Amino acid sequence: MKSKLFGAIIGSILLISTVFAVDYSTMSTEELARLKGTMQNATVEERNAFRQEWQKRIQNMTQEERQKYLGSPQGAGQGQMQKGSGTAPCGAGRGRGGGR
Repeated sequence: MKSKLFGAIIGSILLISTVFAVDYSTMSTEELARLKGTMQNATVEERNAFRQEWQKRIQNMTQEERQKYLGSPQGAGQGQMQKGSGTAPCGAGRGRGGGR
């Protein structure tokens, strides 16, 4: 009897949580772009749903839209690790963490 009640409670909680889940597919690309970098406090499910929708949008973007939402290729790599360069900014990743 107790296990059925417990199962019903857990099932209800899961059902309620999906009702309040955010549907990122209804948001505009501008709204999604504003949410980038703000998902730290979101649940794993929300982050995955956001990531999936964002990737779908990127695949369907024109080159101009990609530049608008992902940044300009002219400034790419400035202050960031260049692909294949083997160097990182500010000495990051050099294995000298000073662990005491």
